[in-house]
Amino acid sequence: MKSFAVATFAGVASALSSTELAYMNYLSQFGKQVNSVEEFSERLANFDLTNQFIEEHNSSNSTWTAGHNQFSDWSRAEYKKMLGKRPTDRGTRKNVQIFPETNATPINWVTKGAVTPVKDQGQCGSCWSFSATGGIEGAHFVATGKLLSFSEQQLVSCSTANYACDGGW
Repeated sequence: MKSFAVATFAGVASALSSTELAYMNYLSQFGKQVNSVEEFSERLANFDLTNQFIEEHNSSNSTWTAGHNQFSDWSRAEYKKMLGKRPTDRGTRKNVQIFPETNATPINWVTKGAVTPVKDQGQCGSCWSFSATGGIEGAHFVATGKLLSFSEQQLVSCSTANYACDGGW
C-alpha cells in the first residue's frame, strides 16, 4: 500500500510544473492552506512573481540575498494593507536640522557582529519597536562589545494607548 501511495504521489508530482511544485513546498513550509482552486491560482501567480524577483536578484552578485517568507504569495495590495499606518493630524515638523554629509569611512556593522538576526513583526505593524530595539542593541554592542537581543514585544505590550500595532504613536 505504501508503494502505491509513493507511486501516486510521484505521478502527480511529475505532472506539476517546477513553479507549482515549489509553491506546494512553500505552502507546506509555512503551514499555509488555500481554500479554492481560484485562490490557489491567484496565490501561485503572486508566488511566481516573487520567485522570479528572488532568482533575478540572487543572480545579480548583490551584497545581499533574497528569499521566500510567509508573504511570498500575497498580492501587493494585501502586503501594503498590512504595512500601512494610521494617518494622524500631527502636522508638518518645522524645526528639522539637516546635518552635512561626512566623508567618514563606512562601517559594516553586520560583519562586526553588532546586528541581531532578522526578526518578524508578523501581522502587527510594529516596525517602530524593531527600529527602537535595533538601535539600542547596536548602541549596547558599541558600548560593551556584547550583542544582546532586546524584546520588541515588551514595547508593543506597553503601548496600549497609542495603536501599538498601527504605528505606535
